[in-house]
Amino acid sequence: MSAAQPKRIEDEACAGPQPARTTLIQLSSSQRIASSRPPRPEPAEEAPAEPESEEVRAEKFRRIEAAIDEIRSFLVRDGGDCKLVAVEGNKVKIQLTGACVGCQLASVTVGGIQMKLMAKLGFPVRVIPVPGPVKAPVKGDR
Repeated sequence: MSAAQPKRIEDEACAGPQPARTTLIQLSSSQRIASSRPPRPEPAEEAPAEPESEEVRAEKFRRIEAAIDEIRSFLVRDGGDCKLVAVEGNKVKIQLTGACVGCQLASVTVGGIQMKLMAKLGFPVRVIPVPGPVKAPVKGDR
């Protein structure tokens, strides 16, 4: 066999005629398998966002607070709570308290809050849970 051809390893453990045989192909380290997938594109650099006006930030903050308040009643019923910490562009920082701290479903709760916010706001946001004491939320925190 030449070095360019793969070696064939046949399953010879079973004697007798078989309708189908398993054939494994072993490639040497110098041989490559061609992928049918195109190469991944390089991640694009994010364009700097235009600064939001004070009114736009205040409206976004108010809508985020309203959406979180709708969810809070469900969390409080189960012994937990959610507090808005800050809004920085499309990042919404929250703190889960009460029974939500250490709960195995806290990540599901954060995902649900994120989905609710995206539905309310109409654009993607990222909800980030933060630990520790909560400072008073500041409108238009950047």
